[in-house]
Amino acid sequence: MNSSRLNVESWFIPIDILNIICNSLIIELSSVLLFVLALDKICHTASMMLIGNTCLSALMSGCCMLSMYLNTLKNDLKQIQFQDSLCIFRAYITYVSGALFMNSLLLQAIHRYFTAIYRTRLYFQSIQCQFLIIYLTWIFASLHPMPVVFIGDIHYDADNQMCQIHLEFSFSTIYMSLRNYGIPTSFITFIYFQLIRYIHQMSTRVIHATTLFRAKKELKMVQYIGILVVILIILGFS
Repeated sequence: MNSSRLNVESWFIPIDILNIICNSLIIELSSVLLFVLALDKICHTASMMLIGNTCLSALMSGCCMLSMYLNTLKNDLKQIQFQDSLCIFRAYITYVSGALFMNSLLLQAIHRYFTAIYRTRLYFQSIQCQFLIIYLTWIFASLHPMPVVFIGDIHYDADNQMCQIHLEFSFSTIYMSLRNYGIPTSFITFIYFQLIRYIHQMSTRVIHATTLFRAKKELKMVQYIGILVVILIILGFS
């Protein structure tokens, strides 16, 4: 690909370095957590498998973003705009890893929902079932950006020094926004309010205190997941 000269603002460089540091920390933290989950037999449960899936998707996303920001920093230091041969591939993997991360949070919320409301249906809480669902989400996340790639809507953005979908009103923007953020967030919100409704109904009945405590604990975890999703969406669109 041909390169061209570019006047780079001086404050771009510190931002590039900050992004590199943040993604490096994400990679290190995710790697440590995956290492602990793999070695500690106490963590070999369905819920820990879902957390491990989140860590793995975060690791993948961190590696993609780190590669992207390293390339951006290199171009900014040279004050050039240059689309290398892996630019579109990096964008594709970044969209895949973003979808995987959001899906992993959704799977955690669904697991909490079944644990609280359908605790007697043990198959849905088994490691085998969770592994199958995780496998299917990875396949689906790998395929869903393909239409955007095939129609050629991933372009090199000279201002950001990376390949991405142009942030304009188009099929690709709406499709990727709904798939990566809208649909998972909607389902997590639905699960949260269903758990609130379930706990409210249980509070009016005479039930075992342990059952109510477990449901409230799962609600708290889904609430944390929802807060994390909101933070990620704000950061993603800021």
